[in-house]
This record gives sequence, C-alpha cells and structure tokens, in this order.
Amino acid sequence: MDSLAERAIVRSSPYSLRPPSPPIIHVPLQQPCGIEKHSITPSYRPVKFFQLSSDEFAIITGNRIQTTIYRAGWPYELRREAQPVLDFLYLGPTSVLRNNEFLQQESISMMIIVRDARAPRNYPSARAASERLGISLVYIDVNPDNLVPSFYEMVQKVNSHLLIVNGSKGSGTEDASNCIRRPLGKIMVTCDTGNDLSPTLAAAYLMLMYGLSMESGFAFVILQRFCCAFDGKSKQALLTWQGLIEASAAVASHSQHHVATMAPTTYTKGSGNTKRRHEATVYEDKTHLNFCSVGDCERFEGRATFVPFMELDG
Repeated sequence: MDSLAERAIVRSSPYSLRPPSPPIIHVPLQQPCGIEKHSITPSYRPVKFFQLSSDEFAIITGNRIQTTIYRAGWPYELRREAQPVLDFLYLGPTSVLRNNEFLQQESISMMIIVRDARAPRNYPSARAASERLGISLVYIDVNPDNLVPSFYEMVQKVNSHLLIVNGSKGSGTEDASNCIRRPLGKIMVTCDTGNDLSPTLAAAYLMLMYGLSMESGFAFVILQRFCCAFDGKSKQALLTWQGLIEASAAVASHSQHHVATMAPTTYTKGSGNTKRRHEATVYEDKTHLNFCSVGDCERFEGRATFVPFMELDG
C-alpha cells in the first residue's frame, strides 16, 4: 500500500528537510572619490522603553552635529588603535586600555568592555587603568545569537554615565534643550579585536540617539573604523532593533497625541464595546469558501495556485 502511494504521488518541486536559512542582508557601502564628510544630528524620539525627556536628551548629546570624514586610504595598522565614532564615544580593541597616555589625553571617563557571555574573561590591565586613572569600568556580556538585550544595556550605561557627568558639571542656568554643550564625559567601547561585538553595540546606540537606519548606522561606524566586520547575525539584530525603535516611537507619539486631544467622556452603563469582533474583520467568498481579512486579499491576487504534491493518473 505504501509503495503504491509512493509511485502514484510525486512532489511538485524540490524541497529540503533542513530549516530555512535567514535572508542575506546586503548593505551597500558608498566609496566616494577623495574625501567626503558625512554629518548626523541628534534625533529626539519619545521611545517608551528609555523614558528620556527632551532636556535629558540634550544633556547627553549636547545637540551637537557629528561629522565623519571618509578617508581614501585606511591604513591597516589603525586596527590596533581607537577611533572616535562620536565626539564622546570611542571604538577600538581592548589592548588600547593599556595606553594610559591615550586615555588621559582623550579625557576618557568610562570604559565599556564588551565580552562574549559564553566565555567571559577578566582584563587586569583595564582594572589597573581604572584604579590608577579613576575611570569607571563596566562589562557588557553579550550572546552573539541574541544581541538585542545587549543594545538596551549599552544605551542605558552610556546615557546614565553622561547624565551624571554632563549634568553635574553643566551650569544650571542654561536651557538644556537649546544650548550646545561640549562633551564632558567620554566613553571608550572595546572588545577583543574592536571589530565585531563593540561596533555592533555602537551602531545600535547611533540608531536610537541619532535616528539612523540600520544601513546608515552600519555605514557611519565603518567609515570611522574601516576594519569593522558586521556578520549576518549582527545585521539581523540591528534590523530587529530598528523595528523596535520605530514601533516604540510610534506608540509613544500616538499615546501623547491621544492624551492631548482626548475629550473627557462619561461612561454609561450598558454602553457597547467598540472593539470589532473577529467576524467583522473577515468576509466569506462563497464560491471558493475562503476566509480573507478585509483589505488583505489584494496581495494574493494573480498568484498561481501551488500544490505541493501531485497524483499521477494510471
């Protein structure tokens, strides 16, 4: 019976038993001739999961325009050094933390070491530099297969530090939302090579605070540190992060608009529920006996019917 069924039924197209592969995210990088400047500006959005006020946002970013310069030739030796992605955020390998002269010259006030959570290690040289120079030292342990939680931690640590340093040292008479503040706190973000984990977290920070897309954040970081390597998991995590930011900003903006425009209403007993039921969102095509969401059927028009298996005659 089984052999007869196998002979009578054939598959319509080839298929594989393995799980589907994630789509490849292609990010084209412009390579202009000579030197070009690329500028970004802080973009305040009421993202609900960080609860930053406009004044706090101004204290953190200083309302300063950030500019990066494209270099026609990027020396390979620079991979061992650190580069400023923003005027208060530096990116490089962990070995840079042994350079006390550099840390003092750039007035670094906080060091963030990004570690693989599967095999975290300690850095005695970083701890020694922290104690000797009075620089805060924190670790962010990331799971390369689930990077999004580390994006929240990165933003929280950077912004909290800048609010403490810039807020306490700034003059209390200035309007934080209008003045342009010079960076008082500077943060060094590192990982073992400075090329994979830490650049991904830096790009996530840019996307939130400067309103960049995944492609723009990727490009802005890599123009400053050309040896960065964003793999497929990093790109997918940043794409997910972009969706979370946009959705949260939309919900927060809608909530603010709803509260501002909502007129006071009185509830009367017996008033009906205005939420639509499931039956109101679908209609029945009695010819084909298909149920389709209202406004959702157009994407199926013109699509050929696919039958995964076919039965042979005879």
